[in-house]
Amino acid sequence: MIITDVFRCSMDDRCTEGSNTPLCVKVCPTGAVVVIEGKSYSCLTCGTCAKGCPNKAIKKNRFGGHYVDRRRCNGCGTCEILCPIGIIRVEREERVINNRKKVVAYPRGICQGW
Repeated sequence: MIITDVFRCSMDDRCTEGSNTPLCVKVCPTGAVVVIEGKSYSCLTCGTCAKGCPNKAIKKNRFGGHYVDRRRCNGCGTCEILCPIGIIRVEREERVINNRKKVVAYPRGICQGW
């Protein structure tokens, strides 16, 4: 499975060129994209999550893979509910940002090309 540490992401969109492939890991300049469990994991590219996203945050790259636009994603979890194979997990965690507690949500299981 490929996951992204959104707090290390530089948002230069290089990973959108190889969404959900080991290429994401190779092109990431900050090391934010990593492969866990020793293998990459790809979605079916059915587009159900993208069609159902109320914020139009899930986009398709030129290779047919999907990625999340962090600027549009509000962490609602609709993609997680709609995914027919259950690989999307919206993770929520509390972070202190500018001396305020905020809940940060981000989907895992589809590339975060943010």
